[in-house]
Amino acid sequence: MNERRVNQPVRVQAQKWFDALRTHLAAADTQSDVAERLRHWATLDDLLGDCPRLLPPLLVMAWQLRHEPAFADLFQTASGKIAEETSVALSPCGKSFDNVVLSHLHGAVRVYCERQEEAFLATERARHRPTGLAKVGFLAPLIKMLKRQRDEDFLAHYPQHGLYLSVKPHLRHPNQFALIEALATLPTSTVSILGDTIRGLIHDSSIRNLAALETRKCKFVTGLARLFAETLIEEAAAAQAAGIELSMTPAPIRANLAEIAGTALSHLAVDGLHLAKNAIAAREVARDVVIKMSAPMGYELWRVFADKDAPLNIAYCPAVMARALGGNAAYVHRKTSEALNSLPDKRIVESVVAALHDAAGPEALSTWAASAACVTVWARLANEIKQVLTQRGEGAVTPDSVAAFCQSLVPTFAALSAEGQQPVAESAPV
Repeated sequence: MNERRVNQPVRVQAQKWFDALRTHLAAADTQSDVAERLRHWATLDDLLGDCPRLLPPLLVMAWQLRHEPAFADLFQTASGKIAEETSVALSPCGKSFDNVVLSHLHGAVRVYCERQEEAFLATERARHRPTGLAKVGFLAPLIKMLKRQRDEDFLAHYPQHGLYLSVKPHLRHPNQFALIEALATLPTSTVSILGDTIRGLIHDSSIRNLAALETRKCKFVTGLARLFAETLIEEAAAAQAAGIELSMTPAPIRANLAEIAGTALSHLAVDGLHLAKNAIAAREVARDVVIKMSAPMGYELWRVFADKDAPLNIAYCPAVMARALGGNAAYVHRKTSEALNSLPDKRIVESVVAALHDAAGPEALSTWAASAACVTVWARLANEIKQVLTQRGEGAVTPDSVAAFCQSLVPTFAALSAEGQQPVAESAPV
């Protein structure tokens, strides 16, 4: 079914808004740069073809003027009243203002894709223009048939063939008008990989960079972005259950999973593909990094892949330490992680991290965890706790006893991190 024919009432309605707006802006007392620019477009289709990103603000302007006499009839509901909500159906076309805008987003993308495909075909036809014997009148059809120089054959090698129909289900927001040219660079195969994450893509440069990514690499980073979204949503639910609200956009709820994953991809690729390629190079630990760092770092987590050693450092680092340190977890010394990971119960690790965090603060804890001079203290801390567990049993190691023991180590950690010396005094027992 022809899409333009189906949407004809919507197109007519929007054209009336456009005409009313042009007339309003052309009035002597409302001369503006916008009015001057609108003179170049006789119809809304002209505007969609030349500068689609201008359409949303123009339609919003018309909506804001709906109480003016020239616009009132164009924004009436079935009850005869002027609409006050953009989601309410309007009587002239039976669609809401939001639906009209969305319909024109679809139309703008369709027009752009069609023009792009026609330009590709024109280039290919010119490149395969008959030469030599193929120019002879009675031979030309035979040679063309043998060489199968048909549009269908050219389109079989066109990366964006069928792009509009592939991307259409993911066109949901007015801000995507500004991304049409970038979206049109995506190969259809890439769209099938990105899927609904396209809804969350917010940067022109990110989309263009993702378009240049090989299929298998695109699959991998898209998987990481989805894992980020799932992890963030789970962490937000746990935080909410504990009475803590996380503030971020989009809101970390399951209904927004696709948008969150798309926004994560946008942050990953906004400045190029170096972070994505580093994440792929660290693929054996990349998922672990995402799981540990999604909550403490949010969309900034991708910067840990700028340092080739950081992903492995985070992978070795206990989750509770990584979350406590945020981005500084990238610098935790491997032997620090080794000492903490040797403790038999993660609840003890949590007690150690919490005690040192409370006693000295996150900056000092980050310094001690990263310092090569402090690794012997971490090793002694772990060994003494394990020794107490062996000699006196689990009941002897409590959060309070761990806190007291860690408090006694604070001066040693501070001295060693500042001077790089070996410990000179024994700490108090657990």
